[in-house]
Amino acid sequence: GERIGFSENAVTYDEQILDFKTSLTQRKRWMSGIMQVLVLKFKDLFRGLFRKESNKYSFDTLVQFSFAYVQALLPFILLLALVNTPDVFIRSLPLMITKGYLYVILTALIVLSFEKRLGFSKNIILGIILYPIFVFSFIPLQTFSLFRKTYRWKEIKHTGVRSFRKKSSIHELDVDVKEKDVKLEKKERKRYVLR
Repeated sequence: GERIGFSENAVTYDEQILDFKTSLTQRKRWMSGIMQVLVLKFKDLFRGLFRKESNKYSFDTLVQFSFAYVQALLPFILLLALVNTPDVFIRSLPLMITKGYLYVILTALIVLSFEKRLGFSKNIILGIILYPIFVFSFIPLQTFSLFRKTYRWKEIKHTGVRSFRKKSSIHELDVDVKEKDVKLEKKERKRYVLR
């Protein structure tokens, strides 16, 4: 088989989307794509569960892709809980929302601390506070994607790179990446797959 190389210090550049509406469009496209891939590959992944050489990879992929469907069905599960036990549901709703919000914030803080990027600027704190809204907005997008698939994908226009880092450090990193790209071109741009 093939082994994929991994570098802890790799730097990737992705141009950020500048408004929430475009973010919703892009993430709906992602959700539709994940759901379509699961439908196309479900048989192979399920069969792979029973093959010794691929069962752990098939299980992992199956769980990851099926999570989109689980989240898409979450509003219906919550609606059933509301209909069947309205008093319990309404009493527990504030606690559920608070726990979910804190869980997402804690997860963001853990990731930032592992990445050693836990600088507390005003933008970072605002991003951490608003991050749960971004995460929870996936649920209605997934539910919508369950019933209305995206078959035509519109290009997402980008207007410029924005970052929390100082411009000078980004420029230095960009120059470093361009120099490495030139070296890669000279080596016929081999893929980053180790054999």
